[in-house]
Amino acid sequence: MKRVLVLILVLFFCAVNVYAADGDLKVMGDLTVGSSTPNPLYKLLITKDNDDVRLALMPTGPECGSQIDFFDTNGLQATIKYRYNSDLNMACNDNISFDCAYFFVSGLAMGTTPWYQYSDRRLKKNIAPLSGALDKVMKLRGVKFEWNEEDLPEDYKKDSKGKIKKGKIFPKGSHVGLIAQEVNEVVPEVVTKKGEFYAIASSDLTGLLVEAIKEQQRLIEAQDKRIKRLEAKMK
Repeated sequence: MKRVLVLILVLFFCAVNVYAADGDLKVMGDLTVGSSTPNPLYKLLITKDNDDVRLALMPTGPECGSQIDFFDTNGLQATIKYRYNSDLNMACNDNISFDCAYFFVSGLAMGTTPWYQYSDRRLKKNIAPLSGALDKVMKLRGVKFEWNEEDLPEDYKKDSKGKIKKGKIFPKGSHVGLIAQEVNEVVPEVVTKKGEFYAIASSDLTGLLVEAIKEQQRLIEAQDKRIKRLEAKMK
């Protein structure tokens, strides 16, 4: 009986090509954990490419995408999903189906294309023109500043291992921008509060700036007509 069990175990390990040594587990073939699916649609691949470690989800079926889910004790919280022949989405737990993205970059974010946001008329209601745009713009204050990392709470300075980061949270040097609290007094629609700090949806100010320029242009044109009338009377 013991010989039979040993033979079964040997055949099993040979069939799935599983090797373990020095605490490492190597699987040469398909691996499923907590699933009864014998042929998963995705394969997990971890490789080393030069000095980089690569983690890949490899679809094995036609027209399949890839998805990584993040859970905590309350369940699914966020998803990173690549749709087949489409795009890459990040979604938070309160709106998984509509690409509700919480994405934070502590450092320099760059790209070769502009950042788009939904603005389709079909997604909006109670549409009304802005009024008093020029007056609101005149109340806003552009400032020059440096980031204040010293007074940042320690929880915001910790890395993934709980260690305090110094001098690596905010970019150095002088910057230009607005103060969220001041903007909130004039255009509260573009200000939000994430945790302890206020933030501005800068792109949402575009509509206000467009209408302010148009108001200013109407004033210039009215003054130009008045000047021409006065000049005509003086001749």
